[in-house]
Amino acid sequence: MLSACSDNKTQKEPLAASEESNMVSAVTEVSARFSGNAGDQVLMEDYGYLEGERYVLYLEKGTTLPGDLKNQVEEIMRIDEQILGFSFSVTDYVKNHHWREVFLGDAFQGIQASEDKVQIMIARDQGDGAVEWSDTNEIMLFDRDFDPEYSTREVIFHELAHVLRLRQSPHLGQVLEEGIGCYAQYHGSILSETPCWSCLQYMSLETAESRFDDSVIIQDPEAAFRKYNVADRNAAQPEYQYGFRFVSFLMEEYGDDILQRLSATAAKYQYLETDNDKIIEIIKEATSEDVFERFAKWLPEGWKRISENIEDSLRKYGY
Repeated sequence: MLSACSDNKTQKEPLAASEESNMVSAVTEVSARFSGNAGDQVLMEDYGYLEGERYVLYLEKGTTLPGDLKNQVEEIMRIDEQILGFSFSVTDYVKNHHWREVFLGDAFQGIQASEDKVQIMIARDQGDGAVEWSDTNEIMLFDRDFDPEYSTREVIFHELAHVLRLRQSPHLGQVLEEGIGCYAQYHGSILSETPCWSCLQYMSLETAESRFDDSVIIQDPEAAFRKYNVADRNAAQPEYQYGFRFVSFLMEEYGDDILQRLSATAAKYQYLETDNDKIIEIIKEATSEDVFERFAKWLPEGWKRISENIEDSLRKYGY
């Protein structure tokens, strides 16, 4: 979920001023505490950070994390690169807002870590319904996302995919960006041999039927794209539903390098996020003038096939 777009989901609350003033400023690098063994657990008794070659993890006091935390993050980054065809080494569009100081406190001020590295905050799961999010080069995760009893890491694939894509060009709008996140989330689960339980929001496991009214897209796919690209988010999550379908179609019909071509075309512009005319122009330039008509023709059978693949992948895990 990209936080730059309005959302009615709960986010972790920023620290109050009184809490910030009580933070301890001396935060240490804690790599030595993580053994590399998946079976080990590390309880963070104080705030700490962990720096890898391409990322910095900011760990909240009280989080419980696996001993192979660094290995897991590095693996997910590699798989996202494989799926999307991008590299985290691209830094042309990196921008940081230092959200760690807002949400985790001023203990993390003054850390001399490269701003080009992906900035990942990991907070305690307090059971308050707060959700994960990303904003350009920064991500908010929770310790539950690394707990195999709770998560299969789908959301980490999703949020890191946002950061990876946004290193290539300006924001491509809600539909494409969330669609790319969902595409990476599903295929990341397949490649890491873990179930993509969140995919159940897109189809019924009993019937493999869509949970979204695809006729709205088929009737006028370009108009639906325009509507969902700027619409306020709601429980139906139309930008995710349309986006997952559309990105899957683009990858099948226009080749594995289509996202690279889209990003290269988008790099000509300074701002795109809510400019539907420019975004659609970019899509057509990178694909074909009839791309939306082709999408409408592909959708009934194409999405049915993907839904059946999702069903088969989940059946393997006993669902």
